[in-house]
Amino acid sequence: MRNSSVSIDDSGTIRDMGITHGSRKDEVIDCRGKVLIPGLINTHTHLSMTLFRGYADDLELQQWLEKKIWPLEKRLTGEMCYFGALLGAMEMTRTGTTCFVDMYFHMEDVARATEEAGLRGILSYGMIDPPTHEGKEKERKSSLKLLQHVSAMKSPRISFAFGPHSPYTCGEETLLWCRKEAEKENVLVNIHIAETRGEQAKFERDKKSREVDYLDKIGFLSDRVLAAHSVWLTKSEVKLYGKHGVRVAHCPVSNMKLAGGSVAPLPEMWEAGVPVGLGTDGPATR
Repeated sequence: MRNSSVSIDDSGTIRDMGITHGSRKDEVIDCRGKVLIPGLINTHTHLSMTLFRGYADDLELQQWLEKKIWPLEKRLTGEMCYFGALLGAMEMTRTGTTCFVDMYFHMEDVARATEEAGLRGILSYGMIDPPTHEGKEKERKSSLKLLQHVSAMKSPRISFAFGPHSPYTCGEETLLWCRKEAEKENVLVNIHIAETRGEQAKFERDKKSREVDYLDKIGFLSDRVLAAHSVWLTKSEVKLYGKHGVRVAHCPVSNMKLAGGSVAPLPEMWEAGVPVGLGTDGPATR
């Protein structure tokens, strides 16, 4: 609608649109020549990875993760993740993104940055199964610690999600624990699924099943699942997504940069009624 105004009160609530008549006390922002749209939503980020932008380019995903990124992430501190997330939040604000879904480490510090930036964030601690039972328990406690932290913040803009990293880094017990707890807490499960062809092939060798078929068989899939990437899916797997109400975070730029070899089968997803949103992935992968 051209030549119109939007009236917003002190609480940030839109009170009127169209030909509005304010008072002299109102702050007026001149938006001539611009377009006013709702804030954009980034459905998949690792915000603190602004610190790694440009690091270890031109590598395929597994080599990039295992040889470069994971060793570097072990050296991160909460303060580093805070500043990385704050930088990412500033960049999103500048480009019209007001809400994001994040998975990373030191997430209490990411929550602090999100609150200070005034953005809306759905935050998850990235769970990866260690080889020991004690290690798995520690990962669960870290995730529940973030849940308690977010609850204690009492912020209307910050919420929690469980974040099992992927089917190839988390075992069945961890995946089903996340699903059960998500139902209990009424929150999302944020996970990477079928990002590359190599990942899918290795999973088939190890588990004798494709990733989505496996997740369906163990009872993991539901409308709480936000599946990042979901590139290497068959038509029957896309139908399983539609059947269970699984949501997809489509990250085309990241998939191209990390040589995933394809992009998510969007026409098939839309036909199956799968909700699809756009994500950027971490700043180091675009």
